[in-house]
Amino acid sequence: MNAPAIVNVSPSVLADVLTCETKAWSRHIKGYTSKGDAIKAVAGQGFHAAIAEHFRPDRAFSQSFANTMKAFHDVYDSAFARLPADALPDQAYLPANLHRVLARWIEMHPSSALPWRKVLTVEEAFTSRTFTVGDTTVKLIVRPDLVIEDFNGAIRFVDTKTTGWRISDSGWRRALRLSLQVALYTDAVAQRYPGRSVCGGWINAIEMRTLPSDPTRKCATHKLTYAECGNEHVKYEFIECMTTPERLAQALTDAESAAERFVRMLRLNEHELNGAMPWLNMNGGANGACRFCAAGNWCEAGRVPEALGSFMQYEPWVVEEGTR
Repeated sequence: MNAPAIVNVSPSVLADVLTCETKAWSRHIKGYTSKGDAIKAVAGQGFHAAIAEHFRPDRAFSQSFANTMKAFHDVYDSAFARLPADALPDQAYLPANLHRVLARWIEMHPSSALPWRKVLTVEEAFTSRTFTVGDTTVKLIVRPDLVIEDFNGAIRFVDTKTTGWRISDSGWRRALRLSLQVALYTDAVAQRYPGRSVCGGWINAIEMRTLPSDPTRKCATHKLTYAECGNEHVKYEFIECMTTPERLAQALTDAESAAERFVRMLRLNEHELNGAMPWLNMNGGANGACRFCAAGNWCEAGRVPEALGSFMQYEPWVVEEGTR
């Protein structure tokens, strides 16, 4: 099939293309994601919506709690309720538990504790770069959770990351700092606010943990009742992610290469797949990405296109400009 005249991509799309074409094809062309991890992705979407609501510039900071919590539950609760009984996640992803995690995050981040002076925009997607691939224009669209002005008057991005992994893990933090997304967000802010940005931003990292719900029980870690130490089980941090002009230049080169590959993938005729899709690279086997890939089980079973729905859940990845 022919690629559209205009193709929208996000940093995540391009990162997936560079990681593994099979992963990118299943997620961003066919629109499938992991069945087991889908609710975790929705939890992340709910936290993104809540953080955006919490920091809306037109809302008084001290009056935003109820609307913040509502924004989370509006996204998450209906998706959780639709889960089949045999697919319920662990305790950390129960709505009541995530409510406590988010409430504790809000409690511990009054305006005086934030590393910026003011919020300029929340969840506004805009085009930062365009690439020309033959007769196709590829628009790189970024959607940072927040664009802020720090105490030095510089403009930076803030992006929320929720994870079941340990946010104190040095390897996880290094991967964040070196990620294509951080570089492309940094470049996007520089394009939109020329002369006012710095080479980096912040990741608002929130660890999804099971918080104690029984206030009378004693905690084995702190030797206190959970009524006294329960909130200490919430792990969060603003991780400053700085980069360099050299890394930004390389990121743009990589992004343009990924855009070209993505357009090539769009142009391939699905009737020529012949079941095993020999034209799609499986780079994940060489770079270790198969471990966390949503398409892993499907690849292991032979990558038959018609079988995607048996291994994965249809939930398209939408990339568009504007605010949610």
